[in-house]
Amino acid sequence: MMTRSADLEALEELRQRIAGIASGKEATFSQSEIIKGYTARPNSPLLQLAADVYKELFKKELVFKSYHAGAEMGVFGDRSPDLDIASFGPTLPNAHDTTERVRISSLYRCNKFLWTTGKRVADIYPRHSPN
Repeated sequence: MMTRSADLEALEELRQRIAGIASGKEATFSQSEIIKGYTARPNSPLLQLAADVYKELFKKELVFKSYHAGAEMGVFGDRSPDLDIASFGPTLPNAHDTTERVRISSLYRCNKFLWTTGKRVADIYPRHSPN
């Protein structure tokens, strides 16, 4: 079983419950390594910049939400704890379902948001820019 969560304590509890159920039913059960999820740091400079850019572009406040989709960000965060990272993506109605879709308009917003935020980061930290 592969698992991931930003709440490692709750995840471990769940894994133990599942293992107990499996052993009580004489079922075989194996668990892979836990993949730690990503938990945003609300006071991070990058997230503040992202919130400012989002409000400027879309005239509304950026809403911070945690989703299980941040497994990759959790890996980066574990390996480089001082790295300021953010994760965002398009709107996916019915994710992980046979009726999963993507809202095309949200792809446009993601693209605009990415490019504008990237430009701002390059303006703030010019020595790291490719030009």
